[in-house]
Amino acid sequence: MQEIELKFLVPESRLKGLMRQTHVKSSQVTQLAAHYYDTPDQQLAQAGIGLRIRKEGDTWVQTIKAGGDGIAARLEHNAVLDNEQVQAMLNNNELMPDLTIYQDTPIAAALADFKLKKLAKTLTRLYVTDVKRTTRLLTESNEDETDNCIEMAYDQGEIIHGTDDSLRKAIQEIEFELVSGDLDFLFTTAKTWCKRYKLCLSTVTKAENGSLLINGQNHSPAVNANLSQLQIDKDSSAPAFIRAVVHNCLLQILPNSSAIVAGSIDDDHILQLRIGIDRLRTALKAFADFSDEINPEWLPILKQTVTLLSGYYKLACINAQIEPELQACGAPAVDWTTDIENIKITPINTLQANDFQITLLELIAFTMSDPSIEPQTDQLARDKLTKVLSKQYKKFLKTNKKADEVSVAELVSDDTNVSTDVADNDQPESDLLSQLKDLRYISEFSASLLSKKKPNVG
Repeated sequence: MQEIELKFLVPESRLKGLMRQTHVKSSQVTQLAAHYYDTPDQQLAQAGIGLRIRKEGDTWVQTIKAGGDGIAARLEHNAVLDNEQVQAMLNNNELMPDLTIYQDTPIAAALADFKLKKLAKTLTRLYVTDVKRTTRLLTESNEDETDNCIEMAYDQGEIIHGTDDSLRKAIQEIEFELVSGDLDFLFTTAKTWCKRYKLCLSTVTKAENGSLLINGQNHSPAVNANLSQLQIDKDSSAPAFIRAVVHNCLLQILPNSSAIVAGSIDDDHILQLRIGIDRLRTALKAFADFSDEINPEWLPILKQTVTLLSGYYKLACINAQIEPELQACGAPAVDWTTDIENIKITPINTLQANDFQITLLELIAFTMSDPSIEPQTDQLARDKLTKVLSKQYKKFLKTNKKADEVSVAELVSDDTNVSTDVADNDQPESDLLSQLKDLRYISEFSASLLSKKKPNVG
């Protein structure tokens, strides 16, 4: 079974209002006690797999989650356990998952790289969670027989270290999971709640939070672009291609954004988020006519976000990296902390903005929408990519020529105002770097469809 859900962090300032909407007459409150398992060196976590045994009300359930699209969808398998057997194992401190139940199930492929008997012997309980979950169903009548239905779950509690219960991490998050009906209903509902309560998307699972706790970390490392995750078929349509490219950019954007809204001030998270947004902006501009579903409002919001992030990052980079090197060379010390503290819009403020969070939701919805219903579904992406690359390359050459002309003009004249054409050239060197970067990103996105197989020799 595939689980499709969106998870958000809840700001303290909106918590009371949100609680009034979660604690209604029809809502249910369940105490969840979950035991999470992995090998001591966390081989399952490294493979993107979460394994737990959780008490849900009066029932014990073994759950494994794996795979999925890396954003909102994951494979999930749930097995109800015998309560008496679980209690007996708890009494003897021997509660362990049963891996044999995954044979001949869709989840088996995710465990294919493991020898299950060996894995079972090395599993250990790394951490437990103690969470109060408040759930309610949000429904809407549908034209089809199946009504639209979402389970909203508000979780509040903590993660506890498996061998040292003095080490704990607070949990306060809300999830929207599609139970039945249209995917659009999930995103429309999530956007409504996001606007009302200033919710911020998070891709950090409880399993990931548990791993951070036992490793003594507050946040996961920054996530770089990973083109190996860009899976595009040679005969991919133009609408399918742009969805895959946007998805690949989001795999870089969302984890770094999640870390920042959770409190990270790590320069690497800011840098990789900026790069991810730059890649996304390039794709949306270069491949704008690959899909009729691209919202033109996305680009100005993304540009504003990356501009605000850049202002903060530059000062932070000077303070943390350049200033120490200057002092090592004998330069006088300069304190940049005041300049940084005087920035009114910090990275977390930037990302908490409703327009950015709504844009992320719309981008996720776009990647999960069906490309086959678009008019351009009969157009192959590879047939359009050559034109896109050629256009970008010609634009780059034109700007390069401008930059050369400005350089020559500056060399032959001592008068900085000698030519209004030179003075009003819109900084060709800066444009040149920007276009070179765009050309690189477009080439990386296109490479798998335009590469030629090496001829057979012999």
